[in-house]
Amino acid sequence: MEGNLPLVLNQSNALIVKKMGAFKSCILNQPLLWHKFVIHDGASLDRDKVLKVIVDKADDLFPIQYQIEDKNSSFIARNCCTAIDVLCSRNLVLEYPGGSPMIMSILLNKGMPTETTLKIQDVLMHVLNRRFTKKTGVLNLENLVKDPGLSDKVYCALSNHKILSFVLSLARGLGVKCLRLNNNEIKSIDGLEAAWAHRTITSIDLRNNLIENMVKLFPLKSMNIQELWLDGNPVCQNYAENGYVLAIKEICPNIERLDGQVLATNGVPAFRRNYLVKYEALDFVDQFLEHYFTLYDSNNRKSLEGLYYRGALFSLTCSLIMGQVTTPTARLDEYKRITRNLLKMSDYSKHDKYLFHTSEEIVKALCMLPPTEHDPYTFTVDLLYYSNVTAVLLVTGVFREQVEKLSDPDSLYGFTRTFVLTAAAHGEYNIINEQVHIFNATTVQVQRALKVVKVPSIIQNPKLYTNEDKNCIIETFARISTLNMANAKKMLESAAWDLKTALTKFVDQYKDGRLPPEAFKVT
Repeated sequence: MEGNLPLVLNQSNALIVKKMGAFKSCILNQPLLWHKFVIHDGASLDRDKVLKVIVDKADDLFPIQYQIEDKNSSFIARNCCTAIDVLCSRNLVLEYPGGSPMIMSILLNKGMPTETTLKIQDVLMHVLNRRFTKKTGVLNLENLVKDPGLSDKVYCALSNHKILSFVLSLARGLGVKCLRLNNNEIKSIDGLEAAWAHRTITSIDLRNNLIENMVKLFPLKSMNIQELWLDGNPVCQNYAENGYVLAIKEICPNIERLDGQVLATNGVPAFRRNYLVKYEALDFVDQFLEHYFTLYDSNNRKSLEGLYYRGALFSLTCSLIMGQVTTPTARLDEYKRITRNLLKMSDYSKHDKYLFHTSEEIVKALCMLPPTEHDPYTFTVDLLYYSNVTAVLLVTGVFREQVEKLSDPDSLYGFTRTFVLTAAAHGEYNIINEQVHIFNATTVQVQRALKVVKVPSIIQNPKLYTNEDKNCIIETFARISTLNMANAKKMLESAAWDLKTALTKFVDQYKDGRLPPEAFKVT
């Protein structure tokens, strides 16, 4: 830097910079020259707020060596022509949160890096190594700007795409598998383009940032992302659930988990949304729900008795929701026979009549209800509490009463079931309390539920299937497998029209990579 005279940009000459092309070529576009940014009366201002305001407005800036100088404060940066241009266009005046305008001046070619500054890469690598877990491949960059190892040396705000790119470039030799970028006020992930060298990254956590639309996620297209966390961003409010998943799949076609929800296991779609107080309880939740609803939808609900604690309690309520497409045809009479709706009970002396006690009485009551078919696509699962002794599980979704003929109209209902479980022998759980609420499905639920075409339950012999029945089964299988109709039909024919056998064949062939891309639906 010797031999070059420092030039000062201030309010009197800041707006002239945009017209000085030769000047910018000589000074501003020189990547090795350091420039000093002075904040007048900055000594009394909060460092993080000052730097956040500046970096938010001039996102080509990587400030280091922030310090107090009498009444002022300052930092240095280099290779920041665009940032200086932006600041000058604002006449070097920025709004400080809750205070007076913040006035700056810039001393070009005047920064004086200390030994620490010249080794900033070493400082950052020390922090990255501390935040990297080699065993799991997780690089945790959550709220990096607040890291105590950086606070007095560099303002490392990952909301700045230049800083994000620089940090990821430094980390490319770590072998990162899971990248956590949550709580960094990130609006755009353009800086993630530097992650192209991270061939090992399959999981990214972007929770609680400021991403407003899917376009900002396009840098993920070039990566093999199988797990993505995005909740807590404004973009999540712009989509209904199905549209949200489809939009993410357009960007990340290999995704298997989204916001903690399993979208696919070994390529086979999953259909439930899970909100778990403990993520390690996922297997427990899956096993319990599959077991319970398989038995409940079977022709023999008496087999449920083994799931209930011998002194368990059960109650059911129901209500009619007005103004829905299901309102005119809703039939709740069979549920009203055992309802325990205390708000509508005229004779309170009977308040215990429909509080069913003991596993035997509970199963008798369940057997009185119509046969059903639950739709796992609609399930929302909230695990409210989980321990080695007790679990509380809330499940909502849609079911229909089973029909014997394809021509019979659907009777769609919504449900909420709350299970209180207690640990039993051999690592199992028993239901000690269950509360059920039944209602006619809402219009929105009807639009989304049971898109798989129903197959008549009375037909047991495939030889008796009509062409209409076969078309229903083809559509069902195509929906589940995502195969196109022609290949769904071909696989069903090879399985003698047995849906379960066809699904087994599909999973086996998918795992072995024997299904070409053209066998699937074009999305």
